Amino acid sequence: MQITNQKSKILIVGYGNPYRQDDSIGHMIARAVKKWAEDEKKEFLNVITSYQLELEMVEDVAAHERVFFIDAHTADYSEDLVFEKVEPKESKGFTTHVFGPGDLAALSKKFYNKIPEIFILSVPGYKFDMGEDLSEQTKQLSEKAIDLLKKKLLETGN
Repeated sequence: MQITNQKSKILIVGYGNPYRQDDSIGHMIARAVKKWAEDEKKEFLNVITSYQLELEMVEDVAAHERVFFIDAHTADYSEDLVFEKVEPKESKGFTTHVFGPGDLAALSKKFYNKIPEIFILSVPGYKFDMGEDLSEQTKQLSEKAIDLLKKKLLETGN
């Protein structure tokens, strides 16, 4: 995790296990959007990838006006993309499956008295076994997710 452009207004956090098939979708989308932003000279954007959300990310979250989290969800939850605004919410624990974007928003408010506008883009995953290949269903939805994220970034960026 490294922030290089301190003037950026927008942060993208792609997370998940890059070695568990569809769970890697957050990393893949974050890298694709980062490349697009670099190619298009969009300097309003910083990108982080990680296995999971971490307490240490609160400083990065607080330093931006908008934050987009990208992750996978099981297809049982929804077979389509989910794009939602995130509100501050404190959990009782700080483990991978308990600590989420709402917790980072709550900590940003608590420690920095700032809550950026936060969204989560979640892509359905169908296979979470060991491996680096995306399932066909998730791969097909990845382009839709990238296009949606680019659109949202252009709406909110400079």
